Amino acid sequence: MPLNTDLRAHNLELDIEIANAKVGPWLQRVAHQRIHGTTLEKPADRLAKEVKSLLPLPAGFANLSHRLIRLISLSYRPLNLSVCNTQSAYTKHYWEVNMLLHEQIEHLCESLKLNSIPTHWSSLAEKCIAQDKSYGEFYCPC
Repeated sequence: MPLNTDLRAHNLELDIEIANAKVGPWLQRVAHQRIHGTTLEKPADRLAKEVKSLLPLPAGFANLSHRLIRLISLSYRPLNLSVCNTQSAYTKHYWEVNMLLHEQIEHLCESLKLNSIPTHWSSLAEKCIAQDKSYGEFYCPC
């Protein structure tokens, strides 16, 4: 039974104290027991294994706002929108949306006096644009 329904049956309203008291046991009983669809493991178990391999960030990454990673020039090369896990009409105007995005980013870079920006450019998006400069229907297995 949903929590709100249960509380209303007892003439109670959901507040922060009740929510916090109920969420802990629910997390342990339900959420943390779920199996991830891709890894086929409980996320907490997977994290416990992988945390041993994690390394601290290098000292130079403490202030990322002043650091640019994977620089590109501000040419009119479209950015990847990361439209993933679907083949839909949302990708129909891929080029136009990317051009609009690029113009907004270019304006921001001019305001901040930047010559380049960090971005992501997938080979899948590049193939899509290479096929047809105005439209693209594709599936991104991200």
